[in-house]
Amino acid sequence: PPPRPPPPRPPAPPGGPARPAPNLRGANLGGANLGGANLRGADLGGANLGGAILREADLGGANLRGANLRGAILREADLGEANLGGANLERADLRGANLERADLRGANLRGANLRGADLRGADLSDNSFVAEVLALGQARRLDEARLPEGWSVAWNEEDKAWDIATPDGPYVDPRERKRNG
Repeated sequence: PPPRPPPPRPPAPPGGPARPAPNLRGANLGGANLGGANLRGADLGGANLGGAILREADLGGANLRGANLRGAILREADLGEANLGGANLERADLRGANLERADLRGANLRGANLRGADLRGADLSDNSFVAEVLALGQARRLDEARLPEGWSVAWNEEDKAWDIATPDGPYVDPRERKRNG
């Protein structure tokens, strides 16, 4: 008798079959155009993404610990719950990015543009650039962000800005000190 055909495969789950998160640990992706890429849960620890275009990329829950993202374009990217501990985000464009519950402990955020970024529940507790992030970044949401001991923030509706208190008193932007003299 002829061989039987294999049984039919079960249908794929809605949205297609689940795929494992990519392992790109230590990869050199400097300058790559990854706009809109699905890198959810990817391991990019120690990767070079300097100058990469990651606009609207999904990096939710990704491991970017120690990654180089210097000058990367991450506008409107989803970095919710991502591990960015020790990452270099110097001069990165994070406008409108979702950083909700992201781990930013020890990340270099010098000169990063966080205008409109969502930092709700983000961990900035061990970050020497916290004043720059809070004062200059003009983040949209800071509710429940974990800050270094003695730091606090409160929204000032009149000024449409975050009032920042440090262990030494109210934070004053160094640029304002120079102007006011």
